[in-house]
Amino acid sequence: MTDEIHKKVQLSPIQVDRLVQELRTKTTQHQLSILAEAKCYAEIMRLSDYTQVALAHELGKSQATIANKVRLLKLGQPAKTALEEGLITERHARALLKLDKRTQANVVKKIIQQNLTVKVTEMLVKKLCYNQLDLPAQQAVVQDYLTVGIEKFKKQGIYLDYHASKNQITLKFISREEAERKT
Repeated sequence: MTDEIHKKVQLSPIQVDRLVQELRTKTTQHQLSILAEAKCYAEIMRLSDYTQVALAHELGKSQATIANKVRLLKLGQPAKTALEEGLITERHARALLKLDKRTQANVVKKIIQQNLTVKVTEMLVKKLCYNQLDLPAQQAVVQDYLTVGIEKFKKQGIYLDYHASKNQITLKFISREEAERKT
């Protein structure tokens, strides 16, 4: 009996084509909310053999667009409600996906109360995610950040060298020619 419950209901190719056509029409005419559109994408993929790539091709959208919309279905209810009511944008909502649902709700309140931009929201989410890491993980994030930053500095004639074994950073200002030789 449990096998019957987990069986995938398949739509016929004609039914899928009708659904895709209807979805194409409604999205073109902006008749669906962001989350309603996402639910339609997810439902068509669930009821058919369509992948994100195939569905995107049929709708004239990118696979990333389909993936990003479907990911919004993972938001907590306060974030979904704020998105549906137009209190936050789709980009705000995508930034919130990195947070647990309780933290999402708190950040949604902050976005609305302080009228936060997407960029500020992304920085806030990044900070909250970083603060949730344990000390070794925080140190690894900082080390990765420094490694990338050091490479950028080298190209500008600022030579930074990180010695992990000594836990030490050396800073030298060098000519552009010397910087180009070192990189």
